[in-house]
Amino acid sequence: MFIRPHISASVTHARLTLSELGYAFDSTNGTLLNTTTGGRYEFEVYPGNKKRNLKLYNMLADAASRHVTELLTSDEIGMQAIAVPEESLAHTSIFITPGALECANLVVLCTGHGPRPGVWAWNVLVKEGLRAGSLIPYIQALHAQGYGVLVMNPNENIVAADGQPETYANIESLGKTTEIRGNETPDEHVGYVWSRFLRDNHAAKNIAFVCYNTAGISVANLLKYDFDRFVQKCVGIAFIDSVHSSFQMTAQQMVWLAHMAKQWETSVEPADEPIENPNIGCPAVSSGNDLEMREMTPFLCKDSVVDFLDEKFQAGHINEAVMVAEANEIEMAGVELVDSIQDANQQAGDEGHSGWAM
Repeated sequence: MFIRPHISASVTHARLTLSELGYAFDSTNGTLLNTTTGGRYEFEVYPGNKKRNLKLYNMLADAASRHVTELLTSDEIGMQAIAVPEESLAHTSIFITPGALECANLVVLCTGHGPRPGVWAWNVLVKEGLRAGSLIPYIQALHAQGYGVLVMNPNENIVAADGQPETYANIESLGKTTEIRGNETPDEHVGYVWSRFLRDNHAAKNIAFVCYNTAGISVANLLKYDFDRFVQKCVGIAFIDSVHSSFQMTAQQMVWLAHMAKQWETSVEPADEPIENPNIGCPAVSSGNDLEMREMTPFLCKDSVVDFLDEKFQAGHINEAVMVAEANEIEMAGVELVDSIQDANQQAGDEGHSGWAM
């Protein structure tokens, strides 16, 4: 079950590290281990004391998440932190592989509601480790393919009194905070990064997105509200358990989404088996997740997602003539439907019936 960390004021201020809590990620497989016993983390550390166990879990989740963020800029991963909006103001950071913003093919990774940058889900990170709970395997796989990689940071929207970026999950224990200008919400952060680093970046000719959960809404909004410029840049979107909707999209937007995007969903069906989801406007497939934690889905579908991105980069941008032609067909079908309803209303009125409401 997903548990949102709630850190006490003293713990947040101290920002305890994994080492101080007696834990470390195994250097071989990335599992979180107790440095005293050598065993994996288990919730029931203090038998029968749920409050104390939950407090430890929350502290570990926060410390492990911050450790992942630090790993992004380590020699092992080698990413560069870029301050947003800028270092002289209250700010947080996004992360890029070396030269990513000059790469012709760029992949943007965006997590859902809650976690710090580089983390898919707190509970998976603590219970299953770096391989399943962090973005690091995606970053390494995509970088190995020659793509530039940019990691967004949609959840660090405030800065604590000591200048450190924080998430709203900890706001009750932080005291005075400052909102990060232009990045006050996850949606605004995605829009800010798009407009400042991506939209007008002439070097990054082909951009693809990987969006988990609520991040799908933010990226779908780019498609809705900056359509002309978005389709000139974007060659594909990999949604993972996204909760976006194609409702109120134009015909051209729906055609683009149907051709250029794909969703991986938590399902016990075999991996890559088609799944019906009429709300999202694009093909959907199963992640093959038959585990208890739906937050394992990004890890389970990684290889399939990377294959999809490879295909999209090779195929390039949508054929505009095809998009316009298919959109016209959709619009004509809509006109014909309205005409048929009007005809039915007219006939019903002639026969003394009330007809269909328009």
